[in-house]
Amino acid sequence: MANSNHANYGKIGLVLMMGLVAIVGSVIYIGGFGKDSRDVFLVETYFDYPVNGLSKGSDVLFQGMKVGTVKSMNLVSVVYGKSAAAEDAYTTSVLLALNGKMFNAENLATYKRAGLRALVSSNILTGLSKIELNPAPDAEPPRALAWEVDVRHPLVHPTKPMVDEFTDSVKKIFVKLESMNFEKAWADVEKAAENTAKLTENVNTLIEGNSANVAELVNNLKELAANLNQLSDELKDNPSLLLRSTDPDPLAETK
Repeated sequence: MANSNHANYGKIGLVLMMGLVAIVGSVIYIGGFGKDSRDVFLVETYFDYPVNGLSKGSDVLFQGMKVGTVKSMNLVSVVYGKSAAAEDAYTTSVLLALNGKMFNAENLATYKRAGLRALVSSNILTGLSKIELNPAPDAEPPRALAWEVDVRHPLVHPTKPMVDEFTDSVKKIFVKLESMNFEKAWADVEKAAENTAKLTENVNTLIEGNSANVAELVNNLKELAANLNQLSDELKDNPSLLLRSTDPDPLAETK
């Protein structure tokens, strides 16, 4: 009986140990501690606008492909302390863990020369956000960063969302419109219209003052056209007229 109890205790202990090993292994796997650190390439970016829906573990896409996740997020003022300037009070620093087999210092530098920028994009339905890494060669130059000298990982500058870019474009248009002198432009239009009216009046006066000469010129043209028609008809009836341009000289008188 005692031997049977000891056997049962042994089985229970073995099951508990196997369960504990499975739990620890799952934690290690989920936490990523079992991955080779060489397979992860850390990149840093930052955003001056709100990053609603973004959190640790959010996806990072490159040209639409998932290439990593968000490793950590914090305010720049917390990460870099005194190095951060006053304008960085609301700037968010985001550390990205990218696939080390796809990214390294060399090809990241190539992508950055081609205008690689980071953008936070949100899913309207789920409210979750992700970071997209895409080339943006037409993006505005990044602002000067007081803390850039202390950056611990390769830095990818951000770009503004399309909504913000559209808003900025509209603001620039209104600024240009405000700088235009509409009074002067309207005065120029009125002056051009006045000059056009004067030119039209002068042309009408010129035609009215020379109406007799114009009528005489028209009559002469009509008469010339009639003569040409008559000559054409005569040549059709008697083509030999083309060979006899003038009357022959009279014969000399004989004595």
